[in-house]
Amino acid sequence: MKLVDAIDRRTRGRVRIHPGLSYKTLAQLVDRGLVRRRKKPDSVAAAVYELTAKGRRYAEREGAELARLFKAGGAAT
Repeated sequence: MKLVDAIDRRTRGRVRIHPGLSYKTLAQLVDRGLVRRRKKPDSVAAAVYELTAKGRRYAEREGAELARLFKAGGAAT
């Protein structure tokens, strides 16, 4: 399944992305060491992307910062 299709399915159509932009962004994340790309043997998928330990730490920090900002802004969490 293509990345764009998977995002569409998982978000029930609420998030729409352009294929060219998504793969460019993934390449940037790989370059920054936040995501790892690996070929998936015996599969129709060309590659699988997964968070690295560095990427997981980054995502956790960003999530905590977003939660702090929402709380400070009075948004319901």
